[in-house]
Amino acid sequence: MEIVEVSSQPLLDEALRLVKRVHRGLDELSDKWWHGLRLLALVDHGKVRAVTGIRSLPGLLEARPFTALPGDTASAKALGKHIANLAKHVRVVALSTPHHDAGLREAGFKPVRRILRIDIPTYKASTYTIEDYRVAVVKENIVDDAARAFVEGLATHWDWWIRNDIGGFDKAIELTKHWVTSGGSRWFVALKGNEVVGATGYRVWRGTRAWFAGVAVKPSHRLKGVGRLLLYTALRDAAEKGYSTLTVYTVASISSLAPGALLYLKAGGFIRAEYVHYEKP
Repeated sequence: MEIVEVSSQPLLDEALRLVKRVHRGLDELSDKWWHGLRLLALVDHGKVRAVTGIRSLPGLLEARPFTALPGDTASAKALGKHIANLAKHVRVVALSTPHHDAGLREAGFKPVRRILRIDIPTYKASTYTIEDYRVAVVKENIVDDAARAFVEGLATHWDWWIRNDIGGFDKAIELTKHWVTSGGSRWFVALKGNEVVGATGYRVWRGTRAWFAGVAVKPSHRLKGVGRLLLYTALRDAAEKGYSTLTVYTVASISSLAPGALLYLKAGGFIRAEYVHYEKP
């Protein structure tokens, strides 16, 4: 077995077939999934047995999507060991399967969190109100407040993303402002008086499915129904715009679900896929 950088079209085609087979047609892994990534493949007698894309983030090196043939723990281990030596801090993102888990653990990685893809049907949304809070569409004059409230709400469970993937709190706010103001997006804020206490939004993705940023509420305003208020507002608005599903990616610990995941599931969502983040100790 050898690990090579994918440079030829035939090898690229075979690597993509492997990814599509293991990831069972998840539409986020389209033919363009490798763009911007350095693609590595483990090849045995001319056959691709494992593949991943490498990218540098502000705080680490990330390998995604890490993919090995079903049941092939040895190949997952071999590719994992190679990746582990590429940088001091390495994260591997793999679909949750026994052979990925066993191979990466044997390569010295440990699971640190799960990322759940949850699809929420919009038709299940109902009207919901709570006393003292209201929802408004984000306009230009509150973009800054909306972005800051969103990042503050995320920081409880997504601090690793803000720190390592984005490069800090201020950069996360700038990225959120870009999401809010980009074409095809709809964003909402929850207000108590004139204070922005939470935010949510969605944008055009594929067909009748929209990408959902999730719900983020400032810690001081949680457990009051604000998250549910924002979620149901987004669901109803998306349904009116002709979208049947909001797709959100939300964090969970290895052993339990985070509050956001529970909120989306209680609203009628279902888990479509589960990814695990592995890191070197």
